[in-house]
Amino acid sequence: MVGGQGSADQADARLWAYRDPMGFQRLIELLVEVSVEYLSGQVDAGADVLQIFDSWAGSLPDEQFRRWVIEPTKTPRWRG
Repeated sequence: MVGGQGSADQADARLWAYRDPMGFQRLIELLVEVSVEYLSGQVDAGADVLQIFDSWAGSLPDEQFRRWVIEPTKTPRWRG
């Protein structure tokens, strides 16, 4: 999404997160918002299981992994 095509190391996304963490945080918040909306619709449609895949988790240092992957997905934000 950030680089315009797939990447083995997601260098463009990691560079943006490093250079402009507040701007990158806004992207993460938007992705969380639309993901919650989409996944909530899946539950409403009868899905019993939901799974989130993260394509860049393996290329992040531990602190960045916590900030950009764990934190945005750990707190339930399901609409009621």
